[in-house]
Amino acid sequence: MASSAERHLRDSGYESVFIHPAKADVNGPGSGIVLWANLEGGGILGASAVGRKSTDATKVGVQAATELLVAIEDGGCVDEWLQDQIIIFMALAEGHSQVRCGRSDLTLHAKTAIWIAEHLTEAKFNVSKNEEGYTIVECDGIGFQPSTL
Repeated sequence: MASSAERHLRDSGYESVFIHPAKADVNGPGSGIVLWANLEGGGILGASAVGRKSTDATKVGVQAATELLVAIEDGGCVDEWLQDQIIIFMALAEGHSQVRCGRSDLTLHAKTAIWIAEHLTEAKFNVSKNEEGYTIVECDGIGFQPSTL
């Protein structure tokens, strides 16, 4: 899995590939791989794939690498799995925040997280596309401060 993922990433033009295989101590017939890309600006994009008993491990590695390449080429600072996770932090933060989510539309999870955050807090979100086609999520947060006892 690891070597096929590495080969696929290198064949796609990404030379700085470092694979650190780790074996999990679990009981079961399956397997999996998790990949991530550290972006120059400080972001991290992730991808994964799960193997099954009848699936060739090389295909699982290529599947994870392909998912990572899609995230990289989408151009966002967060991948599709992180979009919905950051919404609550944007809502609770003080002031205006924004994040570039790539050229793809927001995931349904992210749209739902925005709807819930706006209904549970007074945070206001705006989702738009900029001139380069990136989806931008902006938020005027509530500046939450935990109460002290």
